[in-house]
Amino acid sequence: MASYLAQEVQLARRHDKILSQRLVLLQQMENHLGDKKTEKMSQTQAADAAYKRNAALLSDIEAAEKRLQARVHLQPHPDIVKLEKVKSCQLLLHCLSEGLEFWYPNSSAFSELLHT
Repeated sequence: MASYLAQEVQLARRHDKILSQRLVLLQQMENHLGDKKTEKMSQTQAADAAYKRNAALLSDIEAAEKRLQARVHLQPHPDIVKLEKVKSCQLLLHCLSEGLEFWYPNSSAFSELLHT
């Protein structure tokens, strides 16, 4: 009987040791899960911030693109400008040869036109 009692005590101690190890492991798992949740939340916040930054950058780029396109449409192609100069010079020469008056809205601009 004494051996049964000794075995019972030994089993009880072993059981207590297993339960304490189980508690330690459960606590470690809870800590690990908490760390994972915190890490995931941090990654989610970083991803949201990156998404907002990217959206703002994309918006800025699109606005700059629109400004550049508007600027391109405002400035005629250099060949067009040259043709307009040639046409104006031809008109002036025709008026001078016919003895007609020639009026150009900006005389200084016209003199620049003749010298370019």
